[in-house]
Amino acid sequence: MASVQILASIQQVYLAYFGRPADPEGLAFWAQVAEQNGGSVESMMLAFTTAPEAIKLYGDVSGVDIRIDAIYQNVFGRNPDAQGEAFWKALVDNGEVPLENLALLILAG
Repeated sequence: MASVQILASIQQVYLAYFGRPADPEGLAFWAQVAEQNGGSVESMMLAFTTAPEAIKLYGDVSGVDIRIDAIYQNVFGRNPDAQGEAFWKALVDNGEVPLENLALLILAG
């Protein structure tokens, strides 16, 4: 059984990325994956980026502005301010942050 910390992290990632909690099957699956990866939830992010639900929410993965807006809405209940959006967009555009890790970093940041 996954630790409470891993389960909480997975729920946070779901909320940040999809704006909803994990369903029981998804939570169990990703908890197993996280345990196999030393407790890291980063392995989820690439799969989330290409998931049909992500495509429906965010459209083309090149739509970084749309993705930043949606993540801010999911995490903070508001759109990003101009500085925040520019900061995250620059990190993605410069290749410093992979797009698939954006939700996790905004959540942690």
